[in-house]
Amino acid sequence: MCIRDRVWVERADQRVPLSPGDVVAEGEQVITGDGGKVWVQMPDKARVKLGPDATLNVSAVNVTSTDGAQSADVLDGALDVIRGAFRYTTGERSKLWQRDLRIALGNTATIGIRGTDLWGQVDGDSQFVVLLEGRISVQPQALADSLTMQNPLEIYRAGASTLDSVDMAAVQALAPITELDLSLIHI
Repeated sequence: MCIRDRVWVERADQRVPLSPGDVVAEGEQVITGDGGKVWVQMPDKARVKLGPDATLNVSAVNVTSTDGAQSADVLDGALDVIRGAFRYTTGERSKLWQRDLRIALGNTATIGIRGTDLWGQVDGDSQFVVLLEGRISVQPQALADSLTMQNPLEIYRAGASTLDSVDMAAVQALAPITELDLSLIHI
């Protein structure tokens, strides 16, 4: 976990300050305050970066290993972005993992992750996710079918029934919200 000021974990109805190297468990929430930022390292070495005034609920995280000639680790889990800016990025080492990770975008959609890089935000009526690399599916609450995002810079905006695109300048303007200097926590 990488931390910059004003970052807590809520566990057993208590809010406790986080320090680099701390572990966040299933059922706990990571909360950043005004100016607070954090990078959370997943078991598969992917990172979830949170900007200021964000809340991330760790609903489920399960790791299993498969046996056989093609042994692989499998990450199955669910994260809920309650509010704030976030970025999810798999790294080179994490690409060896199989994953079925779902990230809830507020109460408007669920993102299915198989290995990718994305940036999103849950802020009142402004809820969106931008695909930077890879492929994801988005299941809007209001639609029967999911939307597949597979082109860089595609954007899903909450409440929309179709995808749109953004330019890299718009993403670069938002990116500093989730970037920080150092410190890392683990799930």
